[in-house]
Amino acid sequence: MGIEKLTIGSGETEFTIEVEGEKFLFAKRELSWSHINSILSGCLEVGTAGGIKMDVGKYNTECLVAMLTKVPWDAGQTRIVLAQLKPEVGKMLEAHVPSFESVVSGGADENFFGGK
Repeated sequence: MGIEKLTIGSGETEFTIEVEGEKFLFAKRELSWSHINSILSGCLEVGTAGGIKMDVGKYNTECLVAMLTKVPWDAGQTRIVLAQLKPEVGKMLEAHVPSFESVVSGGADENFFGGK
């Protein structure tokens, strides 16, 4: 039995999005359980009454910054570009982010740990 069955791989998955007839190539890497939890922790705020507030925009941005290994822009500008994306383009990229519900519930949606 190898530990490889328990850990994420080092590979990446390529995908494209199409905007106005033009295709853009991206690649993403898998995020470990620990990395996802770290991102999630930074996006939650506990209020004085004990309620929890989730910053979904921050969660999606942090996941994409951590996941994307190939982008059609200068990789050092990813945060800036993500903040300026058209909503429809953002939604296409967001589809590759592990859903908050699957992470919190412990279930795995099709994006969790690098699917899709």
